[in-house]
Amino acid sequence: CLAAPRTNCAIAQKVKLVVNEASPEKGLTKAILKKQDVAFPLENFGDPVNSTDNVSLCIYNDAGGLLQPYPLDRGGQLCPPKDKECWVAAGKTGYKYKDSTASESGVLKATVKGGDPGRASGVFVMKQIGDPYSYPRIFEALEFQTSPTVQMVFDTGECISATVPFGFVKKPGVYLGK
Repeated sequence: CLAAPRTNCAIAQKVKLVVNEASPEKGLTKAILKKQDVAFPLENFGDPVNSTDNVSLCIYNDAGGLLQPYPLDRGGQLCPPKDKECWVAAGKTGYKYKDSTASESGVLKATVKGGDPGRASGVFVMKQIGDPYSYPRIFEALEFQTSPTVQMVFDTGECISATVPFGFVKKPGVYLGK
């Protein structure tokens, strides 16, 4: 992730950002970007299954400052505890990531799917598992943000971006943007 949002990204027409840190023992962040404005072919993601290509989720504040990067530097690697491939092909148009221990930046699972305009999508789910201090908490940084930017950035230089049109605190510790 860069210090400020990239300006050359495909724009997602739908975005949802959910952060639930209401309990110190539990943490969950979910980001969904859907329906890009341009075609986003599979090649734009690189090949995280057979190479070291990586993907990152980047969350920026209203002013464009980086709040939290979630890098997935696991291209071509195995994930614990069963040493299965972290990334697998998801049909002919995308990839899926799964790490049941969430050992890489707190990311439990991710899905990226290419396609024609309006068809591509990306989903990241981060979950606290185990030590609450190992999970990157961002609620306090988001609490007073009304329009943060969410980007998925790929090693190929391609990216998908969306600014949350309406973000708010749903209840203490819970931020919802959509």
